[in-house]
Amino acid sequence: MELLTTWTSTALPLTISITCLWLYSLLIKNSSIIDLYWGCGFAIVYWYTYLSSTTTSSPKSILLGLMITMWALRLTTYLYIRMRGKGEDPRYIKFRNSNPANYWWRSLITVFMLQATLIWILSAPLVVTQLFPGPITLTIVIGVLVWLSGFIIETTADIQLYLFKNKPSNQGKILMRGLWSLSRHPNYFGDVVQWWGFWLVALKPEMWWSIYSPVLMSIIIIKFSGIPVLEKSLATTKASYQQYAKNVPVFLPNFKSLTRKNK
Repeated sequence: MELLTTWTSTALPLTISITCLWLYSLLIKNSSIIDLYWGCGFAIVYWYTYLSSTTTSSPKSILLGLMITMWALRLTTYLYIRMRGKGEDPRYIKFRNSNPANYWWRSLITVFMLQATLIWILSAPLVVTQLFPGPITLTIVIGVLVWLSGFIIETTADIQLYLFKNKPSNQGKILMRGLWSLSRHPNYFGDVVQWWGFWLVALKPEMWWSIYSPVLMSIIIIKFSGIPVLEKSLATTKASYQQYAKNVPVFLPNFKSLTRKNK
């Protein structure tokens, strides 16, 4: 019962913060700011639970909170830099133009509250693990190492892509160097790896059910809102993408290609 109470309590800060963000999006006529909230939402519900919980703080709780916060801050900062000065994302413009008169409430339900609901569902194992304080175990150490590897991969991939796109000579071209020569979406791969790291750190025998969180996150990225959307867009806007797709795997990096290049 305590698990359910702790989890459901996080709906309050999520609802309040996402509603404020939605009202601000109406004011500036830009729904793209919801993308900046994705990482922050997880940090908000985690630290809300930490500060409101009566359970004794533990090294594991603080460690997991710091990991989530680092992931959220890095992602939000990168997205802000990438989005700055570019106006509303074409996805939201298309959605807005499909029914402009009703967009104000449709955006609340299908854009903002949908994302808040996903955060609420996915964050359950991260917040309720605080009810099981304990020492740093081997599983937690492994989880940190898994998370750190994903963090480094995603950060490196994002930096490589940002630098590539900001060279005028690369306009219309596909990045095929660095991590992007091993996977078409190394940033998404790194993000998924981090979620499995979160799960390992949060894992307790009482929480065997929590595996749904990294599994669901992996499915969302690989099968729905992440890779498929981007693949469809790149295939129609980049002339060389089809050839690139034939040589580089979509998600799991082909590390074997490194050995072939070094021969």
